[in-house]
Amino acid sequence: MLAGCDRGPVPAKSLFVSFVPVPDVLSVQALNAMIDEWDAADEGRRIGSRARTVGEFLAIERPLLRPLPEEPFETGRWFTPHVDRFSQVTVRTNKYAVPARPAPRLGPRHLRRARRGRQA
Repeated sequence: MLAGCDRGPVPAKSLFVSFVPVPDVLSVQALNAMIDEWDAADEGRRIGSRARTVGEFLAIERPLLRPLPEEPFETGRWFTPHVDRFSQVTVRTNKYAVPARPAPRLGPRHLRRARRGRQA
């Protein structure tokens, strides 16, 4: 019986590559409107054979959600990423692919999350 890394090479046909299309929008507001349309359409979706739709479950959970705080707070971190020889940038413990063409030196970058056009 072979163990762990002794199983040999992985056949090329078993590799799966998926590309996520980038929405073609002119502004953040247009992107937020597009996402709102997707959310509205998704509320009528039923997952598997569940008795309620996504929107009905959301209506049940909505009163339990806490509101976002009124005062601003920092949601990101400053990093100085370095592109390695495999065209990857490491942020904390995660590696992210970057374009393979020679990239300019990246200075400090501030990574943050945004929710519906405003920072959360």
